[in-house]
Amino acid sequence: MFALCVALVATSAIAEQKIIELWSGSPPPSGAQVKSTPKTITKRTDVPSLSFFAAKSDKPCSVVIIAPGGGYNVLCDTYEGDEIAKTLNEWGISAVVLRYRVPNDPVGALQDIQRAIRVVRNKAAQLNIDPKRLGVFGFSAGANLCARASANFKENSYQPSDTADKLSARPDLTCLVYPAYCDEQGNAKRFENKAPAGGGYDAKYALAKNLKIDADTPRAYIVQSHEDPYINASIAYYLALREAGVPANLLLLDRGKHGFILNKNQYTDNWKVLLRSWLKENGFQ
Repeated sequence: MFALCVALVATSAIAEQKIIELWSGSPPPSGAQVKSTPKTITKRTDVPSLSFFAAKSDKPCSVVIIAPGGGYNVLCDTYEGDEIAKTLNEWGISAVVLRYRVPNDPVGALQDIQRAIRVVRNKAAQLNIDPKRLGVFGFSAGANLCARASANFKENSYQPSDTADKLSARPDLTCLVYPAYCDEQGNAKRFENKAPAGGGYDAKYALAKNLKIDADTPRAYIVQSHEDPYINASIAYYLALREAGVPANLLLLDRGKHGFILNKNQYTDNWKVLLRSWLKENGFQ
């Protein structure tokens, strides 16, 4: 999938409306030991950025920060970034595509999304957006990043440096499309190279230890397919939200492999119809 994403980036570029500076100067150190990976599947991002897509609106509108997927190795930032931003614009929602640090820098990525939430809120008047209607929307590893931002917003991942960093890093809602690594077994396999252990139902759907869900965690819209090998990530996150009393919408499709957004068909596109209704019900339209 990663190679396909890179190929699509070259053939389906969309003009970015505005670039917003994420960090003043260099981003904070993350401690990552970045290893080189094959250039055919890697898009390196040392300097993270925000691409703003404004919805046409006379009044301040809602805004969604989009985190593309790619296994924390590559950013599939056309079909899981710019294209989604354009769709949200059509729904009357402004969007920001976050190009976070890759490859192999999940700590830096968390710093980037926490900073992005604060920077966008700080620029609310300039961007004509409502800082109290700000959501995060991720795909695959980007969905994992959004889950981490939503579950861990009470903990700063970097040292505050300016007035923007005094603002809340809590999203008002979360959209997770075929998320990965939100279950403990999937998280341990990806980041600790541990083979999935047994243990039955509880072990399979245990929430990843790096996610701290409680009653303050933002409500969520989650969608994944039965064929997706990462499906336990969605179920684990949903069950944890339910246990904490947080409203959540879990949509499970019986068809569509991981990355199904790349397969244009009516069946796998139905999640967008339900998402739009959910966003409207939660005051984002």
